[in-house]
Amino acid sequence: MKFVECSQEGLEDQAYLLSRRLQAPATVFLWGAMGAGKSTFARAFLRSYFQEETLEVPSPTFTLVQTYEPKDPARSTVWHVDLYRIQTLDEVWELGLDEALSQHICLIEWPDRLENLFIPNRINVYIDIISEDRRAFAICSD
Repeated sequence: MKFVECSQEGLEDQAYLLSRRLQAPATVFLWGAMGAGKSTFARAFLRSYFQEETLEVPSPTFTLVQTYEPKDPARSTVWHVDLYRIQTLDEVWELGLDEALSQHICLIEWPDRLENLFIPNRINVYIDIISEDRRAFAICSD
């Protein structure tokens, strides 16, 4: 896996590129420390995927899940999930994530809460903090 250094805009560009090639069902695991840019990546992905630059994309930290329905029938529903506050795998299933994983595009922050659960069609996005305005970014498929 090769990390590339980038700015926040570079991170958003990578989200744009991924949004153009992803089709449901697919899952994107967003790995990184608090403040690394996971939500920034998800926001850019969603705005690009739905082609709505002003799409409101709040962080799902407190709601745990935000779903986005497409206006275009050729697009899939996207689930943006933040598992930071999840304690057990049972709580994950209470969210209805099993259905989402099999039918939609899922962007999952804090995927370590899924333990070693096998998720097909998974892409890993790794974001590391280099400095306040620089990140190291890598993307790979399982």
